[in-house]
Amino acid sequence: MKMKKMMNTITLDSIINYVDKHFPIFLIVVSILILTFNYNTVVMDGIWPYYRDYASILFSFDKASIDKALAPTFPMWGYGWVFKITESRFFITIFQITLANIALLNLISILARFSLLNYFGGKIFKVLALTAIPYFAINAALSPYGIANSLFVLSLSFLLKGIYDHELKGMLWSGIFFGLTLNFRSDFLYFVIPLFLVLAVHLRNDGATKILGLFIPWALSLILIMTPWALYTKHVTGHYLLGSTNSGHVFFIGLGQLPFNTWGITPSDSDPLMSSELKTHFGEEKSSLIYESDLFLKDSFLKKVKQEPIEYLKKSFYSLRKTMIDGAYSGEFYLFTTNGELEDRKREINEFKLWRASVLSDPSEIFKDTNLSRVFQLCIEVFIALIKLFSLVLLPITLWFGVRYKNTLALLVSAILLYQTAILVFAYNMRLYNVNVYIFHMLNLAIATSYLLCKSRDTKNPI
Repeated sequence: MKMKKMMNTITLDSIINYVDKHFPIFLIVVSILILTFNYNTVVMDGIWPYYRDYASILFSFDKASIDKALAPTFPMWGYGWVFKITESRFFITIFQITLANIALLNLISILARFSLLNYFGGKIFKVLALTAIPYFAINAALSPYGIANSLFVLSLSFLLKGIYDHELKGMLWSGIFFGLTLNFRSDFLYFVIPLFLVLAVHLRNDGATKILGLFIPWALSLILIMTPWALYTKHVTGHYLLGSTNSGHVFFIGLGQLPFNTWGITPSDSDPLMSSELKTHFGEEKSSLIYESDLFLKDSFLKKVKQEPIEYLKKSFYSLRKTMIDGAYSGEFYLFTTNGELEDRKREINEFKLWRASVLSDPSEIFKDTNLSRVFQLCIEVFIALIKLFSLVLLPITLWFGVRYKNTLALLVSAILLYQTAILVFAYNMRLYNVNVYIFHMLNLAIATSYLLCKSRDTKNPI
């Protein structure tokens, strides 16, 4: 028994070492395979017209063109630049997966350069990164998520370089990439606050001058990159904005995620109550995504929460439970065998959802109608859900380690995951939103397991 256990350990170690040695090759192969098998995905295809609108006004700011836009200040216009260059799905997805790989390799390089993970932690992160299916799969979609993810990873990589080197250049690049991220998705706009706190903890012994000396240039470079968007929103709304104008919409319909809620709201973009309130307030039909509607819906959301605080707590606990068990965007690999017709893919999606529901309610159903592509998809979804659940369970360990040892990497990873979790719990829970931070769930697992392993071996170096 002892010999068998030793052989299993040696085999596991040899596999980890082999992956570590040939990681770039594995990364390219895995990412291409995931991209290929998820190429027929239709996620977010419905918002292409918005990006075409942005592509048409990027260099003109023509008022007449803006007025014709389907949603003049939503979503963020970053993907409009992509559509301005090309709408070829092939070239866009190749660019997206390449950028994702570059960002990941850059992060790994910086982690290694500053020894931010120990020998075991660095290797286990590489293995886990290869299993980060959502991080790669989203790049098969024509949506801002993939590029935003990669830019965010690059921003955090250069931030680590800047704060460990006490180097202004790294902070400037981090700010630039963070600004570019916000041009594609504004989810992390308020992450500036926890990021500053992490920086302050790291430089706590150097004084406020040193902290501000690195943070202010970072913030200024971010603002510089966001200036064109701010000028555009000023032209359209009369106000300088750094984010999109859909947060009120998201908060409002997020209340509807609690089943049978007292507000009578549904978690739908076309929620009847939301449409009714907008029409009553403005005296006419109004898009829920424009600036004026955004302000009204935020105010309506706050009023409803104040009137029914217990109901909002129920909604938040419901969303927390869902966040823990619902996994993340898992691709649509079962569409690989369908043809390119949109209607065929939509029909297959509906059939898969019905099949998945029947299997989850009665696992024996999987043997009655065996469809290998559907079984494969379900296995992926279960795997991703378990990995994310395991990460969230271990997150308190990473946070405690970061606070106890004032470890900047652990604090930063904890801040990222807690920030995204707060959005899912208090605003709107959507599996797709987890894509934003999925690679950091892998980093969290590497930090937590390294710490637990070192503690079990009673070593002095926590990670």
